[in-house]
Amino acid sequence: MEAVADDEPTLFGALPSCTRSANRRLGVGEVELPVDGATVARFVAKCAPVDDQGHRWWLGAIDGGADRSGGYGRFQAGPGRHTSVITTAHRYAWTLAHGPVPPGLVLRHRCDEPLCTADADLEVGTFADNRWDTVARPYRAADLDLRGSAGRSRAIREAVLAVLARGDASPGAIGAAARAAMLAGDPNRDQLTLL
Repeated sequence: MEAVADDEPTLFGALPSCTRSANRRLGVGEVELPVDGATVARFVAKCAPVDDQGHRWWLGAIDGGADRSGGYGRFQAGPGRHTSVITTAHRYAWTLAHGPVPPGLVLRHRCDEPLCTADADLEVGTFADNRWDTVARPYRAADLDLRGSAGRSRAIREAVLAVLARGDASPGAIGAAARAAMLAGDPNRDQLTLL
């Protein structure tokens, strides 16, 4: 069989380029996250104080697609538009507390709340560990929420922001607001208990 030149038309269109796309998502550990003073200050300003359950809720941007998945905080780490890295908020929180996540590993939420950036609720593991978490805990509340995982995270963020806007930064008030927001999307919230 004869080789086809890159510019020669083929049955299925142009041959794909072998170079890496500029839009390809880099894996965890493939790029170092900037931890300069200004970036750290911006990050901390977008985190709520720790609530009475130990959660530290992200108050910035939240990802999520039309399929209602996601719900993870997003953060642009770095000083400039062309030198910054967009990452998850919980990954940046881990980096500040422990240094970079080793290549090939992922961060797992022990609390199963994608919006949480509390160091105590995060742990490093493999992709397999993360998949086993879904087997061990198949009914993650964020996935069962009527609003979807992203909708749940946005509701928590708005509830916590409302409490903070009233001037109440107490752990109990933040926790109560977050739990009320969670309950609003619980498909079983009106279920009667069995005696």
